[in-house]
Amino acid sequence: GYREPFRLSICPTDAEGCRVWFRLAPADWARSEAELRQFQDTIFLQDKPVLESQQPKALPLDLRAELHTAADKASSFYRRYLKGLGITIGVC
Repeated sequence: GYREPFRLSICPTDAEGCRVWFRLAPADWARSEAELRQFQDTIFLQDKPVLESQQPKALPLDLRAELHTAADKASSFYRRYLKGLGITIGVC
């Protein structure tokens, strides 16, 4: 099948901000840099309103702060993991 792997590396800069590096490995070399940038912008601009409207802005580590379903098992594990590490940036 057709695949274009990409990687996001994200580093928090403060309690509500982060810096993101995006790496794309195109399956072909026919597209211009402008076309690749348009592809990137399309992906990220679709997600932007959803991400910016999230409440609370910080990730609650207390699982009682939100309603969870069976589909949230990975999220619940991740929050317990962060809490165990003593992470304080971007969480509440």
